[in-house]
Amino acid sequence: MPRASANLEAMALQKSGPLLYVNMRDKNQIGVIERRSRSVAATWELQKVAHNTPLALDETNHRLFVAGRKPGTFGVMDTSSGKEVASLPAAASAWIATAALDPTARHPPLAGGAGSAAAPHMPHGRQPRRRR
Repeated sequence: MPRASANLEAMALQKSGPLLYVNMRDKNQIGVIERRSRSVAATWELQKVAHNTPLALDETNHRLFVAGRKPGTFGVMDTSSGKEVASLPAAASAWIATAALDPTARHPPLAGGAGSAAAPHMPHGRQPRRRR
């Protein structure tokens, strides 16, 4: 069993299944926990997102959105495979603090320090919108 993380951050729960996704920030990983057995089902390495902090889950489309702070980066994970499928520059600030899924717009708004915010779109050729 992998060594536990010393710096757990945001978590996202599946509503229609038994999984819990948790940021293991000190390891640049996502931990996948099977809630019924309370065991680690998988750990996913993050290659393009560092210092991962907030998470948002889109269960319907099998996407886990994760934002990193060093530098500000927005990543998209495929929850079926555990692979990173996209990454984009995120908020101008390196202090991304919060992410939440907007199911209608299909993107998670990100709030950062110094009053910055970004609303990256699902990766289909568009760049993220930045607001200040």
